Amino acid sequence: MAGRPVRRAARGLLVALLVGLIWPAAASAEFRQGMNVTRLFDTPRLDRGAYAAQPFGPWRQQVSESELRMLRSAGFDHIRLPVDPGPLLALPEAAREGAIEQVFAFIAAARARDLGVILDLHTRPDSRDWNANAILQSLEGPKFDALLALVRDLSRRIAGLRDSRVALELFNEPQKECRRTKGPDWTLSQSRLLEAARAAGPEVGLVVTTGCWSSVDGLAHLDLDMRADRNLYLMIHFYEPHLFTHQGASWSAPVRHVAGLDYPVDPAARETSRKATERWIADAKGLDPEVREEARRYALRMADGYFAKPIGRVQIKARLGLAAAWADRTGLPRQRVLIGEFGVHRWAGIRLAERPEESKKAWLRDVVAVSREFGFGWALWAYDGAFGVVEDRPSRRIEPHTLDALFGQPEGR
Repeated sequence: MAGRPVRRAARGLLVALLVGLIWPAAASAEFRQGMNVTRLFDTPRLDRGAYAAQPFGPWRQQVSESELRMLRSAGFDHIRLPVDPGPLLALPEAAREGAIEQVFAFIAAARARDLGVILDLHTRPDSRDWNANAILQSLEGPKFDALLALVRDLSRRIAGLRDSRVALELFNEPQKECRRTKGPDWTLSQSRLLEAARAAGPEVGLVVTTGCWSSVDGLAHLDLDMRADRNLYLMIHFYEPHLFTHQGASWSAPVRHVAGLDYPVDPAARETSRKATERWIADAKGLDPEVREEARRYALRMADGYFAKPIGRVQIKARLGLAAAWADRTGLPRQRVLIGEFGVHRWAGIRLAERPEESKKAWLRDVVAVSREFGFGWALWAYDGAFGVVEDRPSRRIEPHTLDALFGQPEGR
C-alpha cells in the first residue's frame, strides 16, 4: 500500500515533464506588437435578417497571404482576430463547423508566417439577437449556455494546436457599466467562461477583460487572483482622450460634431479647432436649423473643454499606470497586460486638424512608448476600416507615419 502513493507521484511527475516538453513554460511575452485584423469574421453575412449558411466569406479576399508576410516584416508579431460569435452560436451544427474551420484556416496561415493569434469573441452591437446584452443578460439563459459551449469547444481546439502563440479572448467589451446592478455583472459571467475554457484547455492562453468598455476604469471591479493561473492575460482598450481619437465619429453622440482637434493639447490651437468644428457642423447633412444650432453650441463647448487642461504623454502614463498597479497588486506579470485596442479615427473630424498626420502619429507614439515603459503588449486598432492604417486598397501599404509612430522608422523593419 505504501508504494502506491509513490508510484502515483512518479506517474504525476512523468506527466508533468511530458506536458512541459509539449507545452512551453507559461508565456509572458508572446503578444508584444499586434494588429487587429477586422472584416474577416466580425461582419457575418445575413440572409433575410438571419445569419447566412456560410456567414464568413473567403478571408483571402480581404487579407492576402502576402499581406500577412508584410505585417510580420513590418514588425508586428501577432494578430488580434475579432470573430463575431453570433453565427457560431445560432447556426446548425454543419454550418457552424464550416465557419469555425474557416477561422482556424486563417489562424494556420498566420502561424505559418510567424504571427501569433488572439481569437477574440467580438459581438456586434447592432446584432438583433446575439449582441453582448442579449447573450449576457442571464447566466441561466440558453444564449449564455450556448456561449459556454462555444468557449469550451474553441478552448479544446486551441489546446489541440499545442501552440502557446494562439490564445482565446473570452469576450470583447462585455458591458458599458463598470459594475452592472441590473442583471449579472461581467465579473460573474467571466468567471463562468473562464472555468469552462480552462477545463477544456488546461494550458491554453486565456484573455480576460473588464467592464466599462474594457477600459482601465473597470479594473477597480475586476476581482481575479491572477497568480492562480499562469496562462492568463489581461486585455484593456485605450482610446483616451475619447474626444481626440473619435472626433466626428457618427456613432458617438458626445463627439460626432467635434472636429479639428490636435494632439498633444496646444491652447493656441483652440480657435482653429472652433473654426473646424463650425465647418464640420455646417457640412453635416440631414440636420434641421434648430438641431444644427443645438449641435453647434454643444460641440463648441466640447471643443473648448478639450483645451481646458493638459493632455499628453504624462496624462496617458497616469491612466495606463492604473493597469500596471492592478497587475502588480494581483500578481500578474506586466508582460501579460495587453492594450488590445487603441487607435485614431481617420475618416472624420481629425481631417480638419492643422496637422492630422502629426497629431495621430504623436498620440500613437505616446501610447506605445508608455506601454513599453510598463512592459505591456499592444495591438493597434485596426488594419482596415474607419481606424485603419492601410493607405490605399490597391497597394495595401501601411501608412508610413503610423509605422514610424509604432516602430520608430517609416518603412518597417
